[in-house]
Amino acid sequence: MSNQIPFWLGGVAASMASSCTHPLDLTKVRMQTMAVPQGTKPPNMLSVFRGTVAETGVLSLYTGITASLLRQMSYSLVRLGTYEDFKIRLSQRGTRKPRTYELLAAACLAGALGGIAGNPADILLVRMTSDTVKPLEQRYNYSNAIAGLIRMIRDEGAKALARGLGTNVVSRTFLLSFFDPL
Repeated sequence: MSNQIPFWLGGVAASMASSCTHPLDLTKVRMQTMAVPQGTKPPNMLSVFRGTVAETGVLSLYTGITASLLRQMSYSLVRLGTYEDFKIRLSQRGTRKPRTYELLAAACLAGALGGIAGNPADILLVRMTSDTVKPLEQRYNYSNAIAGLIRMIRDEGAKALARGLGTNVVSRTFLLSFFDPL
């Protein structure tokens, strides 16, 4: 019997972590996308956090959580699952220890594949978390991530799922492979 932990537990763990950090991620996106009149000081994290709660309630801190969970369950599962598979293949089914450069290449490729898999959810996450800072006529008003995916494809075509894909893949391939332990 193998003592290896199933890779999908990494996706579950990432989803649990995302559930805890989502209010901070939502606040970050809102700070990045809100219009700040010229000559005024931009609001700090606590004031945006408090303003969100005051305007729309505590539960609104979880606006877009379905997109966040979809992102984790696509990006993290693909990244972790492919990396584990690559490690097994590189070790030639346990007959040798993989070399450092091989593991680095495997991590980069796994990160790239995860970036591809998670890109549509990344788009939805930004749209859903920044919706309330937009004028009413510019809002997407997705009820959840699946409804958002369906509407995005219906209204914008399947190519919309690849918006920002190059940057996402590059950042997941190189930056996170070096700094995000697998």
